[in-house]
Amino acid sequence: MASQERLLILKMLQEGTISAEDALKLLEASAANPEPQVTSPAESIESTESPMGAEDGLDETPPTTEPLESSEPLNDLEAEVIARAKAKIAAAREKVAAVADQLAAADEKVADAGKSVSPLDDLADAVKALPGMRSVFDALSGLDPSRMASEAKRHAREVKRQTRRVARTVSDGLDEVLRSDVNRLLGVSDPTLTDAYEATLAVTPGMSLRVRNPFGDIVIQPTDNEQLRIAASINIWESDAALASGLLESLTVSAEVIDDAIVVGCTGPERSRKVGVDIVILMPRARVRMTLMSPTGKIQLEGVRATALVAATNSGDIRCSSVIADTITLETTSGDVNLHGIVGVVNVKSSSGDVKLTKTNGASVNLVSGSGDINIDAVDASAVDLSSSSGDLYILKLSAQSLTMASVSGDIRSDLAGVSGQVKIDSATGWSDVTLHSSISPESLTMHSVSGDCSLKVIDKTGINAKVISRTGNVTLPEAFAQQVPGHYEGTTGDAPFCNVSIVTVSGDVAINVSEASEAQ
Repeated sequence: MASQERLLILKMLQEGTISAEDALKLLEASAANPEPQVTSPAESIESTESPMGAEDGLDETPPTTEPLESSEPLNDLEAEVIARAKAKIAAAREKVAAVADQLAAADEKVADAGKSVSPLDDLADAVKALPGMRSVFDALSGLDPSRMASEAKRHAREVKRQTRRVARTVSDGLDEVLRSDVNRLLGVSDPTLTDAYEATLAVTPGMSLRVRNPFGDIVIQPTDNEQLRIAASINIWESDAALASGLLESLTVSAEVIDDAIVVGCTGPERSRKVGVDIVILMPRARVRMTLMSPTGKIQLEGVRATALVAATNSGDIRCSSVIADTITLETTSGDVNLHGIVGVVNVKSSSGDVKLTKTNGASVNLVSGSGDINIDAVDASAVDLSSSSGDLYILKLSAQSLTMASVSGDIRSDLAGVSGQVKIDSATGWSDVTLHSSISPESLTMHSVSGDCSLKVIDKTGINAKVISRTGNVTLPEAFAQQVPGHYEGTTGDAPFCNVSIVTVSGDVAINVSEASEAQ
C-alpha cells in the first residue's frame, strides 16, 4: 500500500498538481508510517474494550509518538526523486532569502528617495535590481516631470493660440456683420439712414488732441493744410423707420476746443450695434499730444507727428505706420498691435493680442503681451525689453545696446547679430534658441530656464567664454568644454573678444553648437 501511495504522490508531482515541497512532505510521511496490520473481528472487539482500571485513569498508558520504521524501504527511483525535490527546495529557499534581502535594501532606498532632490532618479535606482522591474526602471530613468509638464504646456499653449486666432477671426467677422453688415440680417442692402459730420479747427503746436469713439474706428492721416479737419460718417441699420430716426437723433458727434485741447467725441445709445460711426481726422504738420480711445473699433495712424501718442482699445486693433513721436504708448485687451516705421520711445501692452514691430528707431522699446506673440524685425533702439506670459518671442534683426526677453511658458528665438551690450533671456518652461555672430556680439549673454531647453548657435568663429549648469537635463557641448563638478561645465571657443555666456537650467536640455558662417546658412 505504501508503494502505491508513493507512486500516486510522484504522479501528482509530475502532473503539477502539487509542489515539490508538498510532495517531499507526503513522501516522508508515507515512509514514516507502516502499513496497518489486519486483525480478526474478535481481536478488534477486545482492542476496543477499556483496560482494567481505565475508569479510574490509573493504569492508562499514553500512546507512543516515535515513528515506526517503514517495513518497505524506498526504491532507487523514489530516492532519486526525493533527492531532486530536496535540492530544488533548498535552492528555492536560498532564492527567496536573496529576494528578501533585495526587497529590504530596496525598501531602504525607496524611503531615502522621498528625501532626495531627485526622487524619481533614486526610485529608479532602488527598483532596478528587483526581479521583473527592469521595464519599470527603464520608464523611470527617462521620466522628468518638469519636462513632461513643459511639453504639455507647450502643446496646450499652441492649441490655445490657434483657438484664440480662430476666435479672433470669428469675432471680427461677427462684429463686422452685426455692426457694418447687419443689413444681411435685416434683409436690406444699405444702411437705413446715413448722416455725416464735418468740422475744421485751428491747431497750433503744444495743443492736445483727444478723441473718443465708442461706435467705430478712428483714423488719423496727414494733410498739408494748416487746419485740422474732422469727418465722421454715421450709419444706422434699423428696418423700422421710426426707430431708425430715433437712433439717429440720439447720436451726437462734436468737436471743440477746451483749454488748449481739441476734443472730439461721440455720444449716443449705449452698446447699440445698429449704430456705426467712423471718424477720420486729417492732421496738419503741427505736433500735438494725441489721446485716442475706441472700445470696439480700430485705431489707425499713418504719416503723422506728435509730441506724445496714447491709444487704447478693448477689442480693436491698433495700427501705426510712419509715425514720429517722442513717446508712443499703446494698450489693447484683445486686439493686435502692428507698428511699422516708428520713431520714438515705444511702450505696448496687449493682454491677448499679438504685437509686431518692424523698421523702428527709438531710444527704448518695451513690449508686453499676456498670451499673444511678439515679433520684432529691423529695430534700432538702445534698450529693448520683451515679455510675455504664454506667447512666443521672436527677434529677426535687432540693433541694440541691451536686450531682455522673458516668457513664462512661451518659446524664445533671437538673432543677436546687432546687440552689443548685455542680453538676458528667461523662460520658465519654454524653449530658448539664440544665435551669436562675430560681427557684433554682446558683452554678456545670460539664459535661464526651469524646465525649458536652451540652444545656442555660435557662427563665424564668434568667441564665447561659457559656463553651463543643468541638473538633470541632457547637455551637448563642444569638445573644448570640461565638466568641473556634476552638472557644471566650462569652456572657451572662438576668437577674442569673448562674450561671457551663462546658461542655467534645472531640468531642461542645453546645446551649444559652433559652426562656420557657411555652415549656419
